[in-house]
Amino acid sequence: MHATTTQAGLTNPSFAQSVETYLRRMLERIAQEQREPAEPGKGPGAPQKLPSAALWTGLLLCVLSGVRSWRGVWRYLVWQGYAICDETVYDRLEEEGTVALERLFAQISQMLLAWLSPLVAELCWAPLAPFATAVVALDETTLDPVARTLPSLRHFKKGAVELLPGKLAGLFDVRLQVWRRIDYLPNALQNSKVHARAMLEGLAQGSLVLFDLGYFGFEWLDELTLRKMWWVSRLREKTSYTIIHTYYQSEDVFDGLVMLGTRQARARYAVRLVRWRVGVIW
Repeated sequence: MHATTTQAGLTNPSFAQSVETYLRRMLERIAQEQREPAEPGKGPGAPQKLPSAALWTGLLLCVLSGVRSWRGVWRYLVWQGYAICDETVYDRLEEEGTVALERLFAQISQMLLAWLSPLVAELCWAPLAPFATAVVALDETTLDPVARTLPSLRHFKKGAVELLPGKLAGLFDVRLQVWRRIDYLPNALQNSKVHARAMLEGLAQGSLVLFDLGYFGFEWLDELTLRKMWWVSRLREKTSYTIIHTYYQSEDVFDGLVMLGTRQARARYAVRLVRWRVGVIW
């Protein structure tokens, strides 16, 4: 893709600071609400156990503060009143799993969306696609292969599929500049369209969905139309189509309605096709 002639304005520093301040207060409130009471019989001054909310909110706050070591996280938790040793932090991070962290991220996302939504009109990119109820980008990324340091992995050749730990599917709100959803998929070779429906759950009708050619398919495009969603995709190379109406046409530009496919494999609904030429490339 070539860089466009327009560029989005830089985020206002005061706005970015407001987001970080709000996030800090939100994390501290979550940790405070989920503090576990002292164990019975140990008196009011007994040290509390380290709840999951305190562990993970502490970790996120330390990341925001630029802490670069687990010992720094431990110091923060001790400062918060938890009488624990540094080994406790290491053990808990190893044993906790991801369920509590996933729940915390989901809670943070909902709070951020509720806080940011009324501010959309003040953002420089707010007028983007005003006809759409929301503008989201859908994509997947394959995680980097793991190193062949363990004996069980050394027999695999470099670049082997078995070394891929999976991939991440993400749904990004373009207007609010926040993630709506991020899912881990263990199968790195799974077709993008398999999990796409789950990624769009809860998305309002009239939303504009942006995606790349990994999601291109007649059935998927027809389904989005049935769900009354707008979408934008590039056209897969060598895809046949029949022009049914022309809005504008010149030597370098075409804008019109087309039916994708042939009689053997054809989309159910007409779509709008816009083509323009840059040099020798359409």
